Amino acid sequence: MRSVLVPLLAAAFVTVAAGARAQDAPTPMPTRDVAVTYRLTDVNAPGREDKIKLTFAEQSERVRLDMFAYSTATVPYITVIYDRVKGRFLTLEYAQQAAHPANPKTVANPGALLAAAREFTRQGDETLLETPCTDWAFTNADGARGTACVTDFGVVLRLTREGQQPVTMEAVTLEFASPPESVFLPPADLRLVVPKQPHH
Repeated sequence: MRSVLVPLLAAAFVTVAAGARAQDAPTPMPTRDVAVTYRLTDVNAPGREDKIKLTFAEQSERVRLDMFAYSTATVPYITVIYDRVKGRFLTLEYAQQAAHPANPKTVANPGALLAAAREFTRQGDETLLETPCTDWAFTNADGARGTACVTDFGVVLRLTREGQQPVTMEAVTLEFASPPESVFLPPADLRLVVPKQPHH
């Protein structure tokens, strides 16, 4: 389901609309160090599941996204490292043994799963993975609707998005711990692929 993963995350890499008051919208990003593994399902592909893992540190200033080809995979096929603290953004493609850098000031935080909605509506409270969260209905800027169950400290435990690419992602594991420095470093055996600058 690789074709689902990238569009879903690309659509989600935005932040909560400016001006929203705290009581009008969920906390947009995790404020605690945490690693969350999600199961992804696509209503257009019944019976198929995928997974991603997001690792957050330092008030979500450092985020690692691991994308897996299928739900039982233990090794990601793509990793994105966003490290605003160190000024680093890397996309790691393991099949090509390559690390592609980008300017972290010009790309979105890959852990920003809450859309820049025109409107959030609180729907109630529930508990997932023994963790309380609040259900929010939202409408994306493109008109797509969805719901998200979000903890008080900004962890999305479940997100459902409708529209042209309807997808549901639900947390299956939570690990509250500060990740080691190695989580935000590329493997030494990957070659750095720097885009060539155009000649003038």
